[in-house]
Amino acid sequence: MTKDELRRIRKEERKAALEEFERKEREAPKQHSLVQIKTAVTRYPVINYVQPFTNEEIMEGKKCQLNHSKRTPQAEVHRLN
Repeated sequence: MTKDELRRIRKEERKAALEEFERKEREAPKQHSLVQIKTAVTRYPVINYVQPFTNEEIMEGKKCQLNHSKRTPQAEVHRLN
């Protein structure tokens, strides 16, 4: 393979990856349940919660929702590099 062929192949791969990323960006975001609540069916219900995310992840998600952004600035920098 020549250098020109390699460049063309890499350029096509980058273009395909960019098109795939843009397609995913146009899709609706995944809905995540931040808290699952379990209740006991007894005389006095007990509420336990199972939290699959850390408090930091929840706060970052809330900030992104308030700022109408899809990802944090740090994630955006890593995506562009």
